[in-house]
Amino acid sequence: MAGSRTSGLILISVILIAISIATSAMGLFMDSWRVDDEDERDDDEPSRSWGLTTIAYDCSVIDDDEEEEWCKMMMIFMVEGVEDSQDNYDDIDDVPSKNSADASDMCDNLEEIAMAFEIDDDAEIKEDIEACEDTKSAGETTKIVLWIGFGLACLSSILCIVSAISRDSVTRIIGGITALSGGLVMGLSVLLYSMMLPDGIAGEDNDWQAGFNFYLTLAGGFLSLVAGFIAFLAKRSGGRSYSSPAYQQQDFNQQEQFYNEQTQYYQQPDPYQQW
Repeated sequence: MAGSRTSGLILISVILIAISIATSAMGLFMDSWRVDDEDERDDDEPSRSWGLTTIAYDCSVIDDDEEEEWCKMMMIFMVEGVEDSQDNYDDIDDVPSKNSADASDMCDNLEEIAMAFEIDDDAEIKEDIEACEDTKSAGETTKIVLWIGFGLACLSSILCIVSAISRDSVTRIIGGITALSGGLVMGLSVLLYSMMLPDGIAGEDNDWQAGFNFYLTLAGGFLSLVAGFIAFLAKRSGGRSYSSPAYQQQDFNQQEQFYNEQTQYYQQPDPYQQW
């Protein structure tokens, strides 16, 4: 009975860890860690969102056709560079309204855009490039930490599945510790991202806000912590390793008690009955 209850609790841990793995994977590959605030966005600006190492934009939110075309041109310059964009697209209608790019490419193209449009404000250009580089660095560091949390969560799920099958307490405890560690690392990744951004999540002009993946990764870390606690709770519920000496001794005692009860009512037959 205790073993079945323990296996059930471990199964709950596995489910929670699986959800945690899914949310952290989405955080690693999706573009919604930081999104622009729609209320603070100007009518001639595209919607923008940052992933950890990517940035996505959408110029179709602009109502005016000429301003949308200007947006498409500027954004494709930032994504592919001025010269490459001119070589790849003959007409502005061929340029996509929605696109995404690697953050490092966009940061590298900012200086090229400034030179192409003869922007003389070197201080402003330098400030924009530094802000872009700092944001990229924050995302890259967060991605490394989150990969560690993702790996720990995957390892803990394997350990918990093994412990549910083998009913080994040592494997269950290690799986619980690994799940706790994974949850803490995921939470640390979110904290690092917030702290490493140049002006925090909101930005200098308070025109950014935390996106879907920011909160999803935080929730995934919490679920991994809960899964780790459940693994320890399963131990306190009476679960034990069926291969442990304590369990083997208990099993032997139960068999001995059954043998004594059976032999207590057994009577040796007399010689006549034996014939």
